[in-house]
Amino acid sequence: MYFFLTAVDAQWSRLNSGTSLWLRGVDFITPMDGLVVGYDGTILLTQDGGDNWILRSSGTNLDLLSVFYADAQTVYCTGALGLVLKSVDGGFTWSTVKEGGAVTHECFFLTPDLGYIAGEGGQVFKTINGGQTWVRLPVGIAGKVALHFIDEEIGFFVGLGSEDAIIKTTNGGLDFVSLNPFGFEEYGSVYFTTSSVGYVLGIGSQRIIKTLDGGATWRDVIQNAGAKLYDITFASEKFGQVVGGFPNSSIILRTEDAGENWLQENSGVSDPLFDCEMISDEYGFAVGMNGTILRRGEVPTSISGFADNVLQIYPNPASDHIYLNVDLPGDVEFRIYDLHGVEINMGTFKRKLTLSISTLETGFYFIKFENEKSTSLLRFKKI
Repeated sequence: MYFFLTAVDAQWSRLNSGTSLWLRGVDFITPMDGLVVGYDGTILLTQDGGDNWILRSSGTNLDLLSVFYADAQTVYCTGALGLVLKSVDGGFTWSTVKEGGAVTHECFFLTPDLGYIAGEGGQVFKTINGGQTWVRLPVGIAGKVALHFIDEEIGFFVGLGSEDAIIKTTNGGLDFVSLNPFGFEEYGSVYFTTSSVGYVLGIGSQRIIKTLDGGATWRDVIQNAGAKLYDITFASEKFGQVVGGFPNSSIILRTEDAGENWLQENSGVSDPLFDCEMISDEYGFAVGMNGTILRRGEVPTSISGFADNVLQIYPNPASDHIYLNVDLPGDVEFRIYDLHGVEINMGTFKRKLTLSISTLETGFYFIKFENEKSTSLLRFKKI
């Protein structure tokens, strides 16, 4: 059973992006630090939760369509003509690591070196060395526009097609199985909150489908949202967000019970929205046409202090273990918090530590690092 409720007011506010160009992708690595990309090579960077945006040079006039933090320093974005850009300083400067071919819609990285991209004409690639080389994966000729990986081996791609509109790999892209049961479809976004529970959006069909068994079976949770749907994301297993719209309207849908019920929220704008990011249950962003950047909720307090490149969490996202590196002598205290500020774990280590996160629920968490001189807060994702 599914429910689609009428629009309600929510804490969405429009931010000053400084541009009227279409904005297509957004990602945040902390509540304060994020990036937005868009047409004509636009890259916008914020360090204060979106209050101010700094235009960075991408080195291209091609349209940019997605952005993804592999870690706090390593960021990738994709765009037209097979373009993939990479930053190793948190988005301040960029270089080209792939170009040529069809539109590259989206990327997903498990580590700074290991990642996948989805593109038109079956141009799906994998890199294991941070974009130095790319291997094309055997997905046929159908276009793929979105992807999501559970771990280094298990991932999903969606796009235009029949049975192959949803495909899954369980061996890091060596081969794929087709999973779409609904006939010809144009899917635009996929997101998994656990290894079993996932969601896919239909752009033209305006549907949201859900699986509870890793993609083996799917069912509708919304059959007709009343607008094109472009992106879905979750802050936790229960709290999710969908954005979309038509040329003169936007739509934002929110679930608080893992997709069983959906509430439409007032965006306050008439521009369609193309991408969204939830940092916590109540705090997130959406971007769209005509330079639109929306923020939900108030900017949370964040802290920083350690010099750049001193702290490292990897892999990020992770499923079983994370590794903490601190390139400093002496003891460093760590504390792990969930998105509600509840402390989950704490301890002290020197330079390197391996932490098991297998018992944590999927979603985002923060680690506070502190020594006698500095304090910093970093985010990681459990998948």
